[in-house]
Amino acid sequence: AEDISPCPRGMYRATGAGYRQGECLWCPRGRYGSSQGLTSSACTAKCPTGRYNDRLGARTVDDCKFCMAGRYGSQEGLTTKDCSGWCPAGK
Repeated sequence: AEDISPCPRGMYRATGAGYRQGECLWCPRGRYGSSQGLTSSACTAKCPTGRYNDRLGARTVDDCKFCMAGRYGSQEGLTTKDCSGWCPAGK
């Protein structure tokens, strides 16, 4: 019997890609997958502005870390702790 369970949170399987859980792929960096059965690498959403995710398979928005003090994040879906760069002097 095939294992036809949906992919767990933090993973996705493209529509029509098969049915085994072993075919699930991790949600990419900068995104998270908060529900089961996701069917696209877009997963649930990008990490919000001001946060980043440098690991595969994030499950909730809380897995998106805040940019470090002195750095800022000006767009969604950032993938490194460098975020968008250093804050200007005096800001």
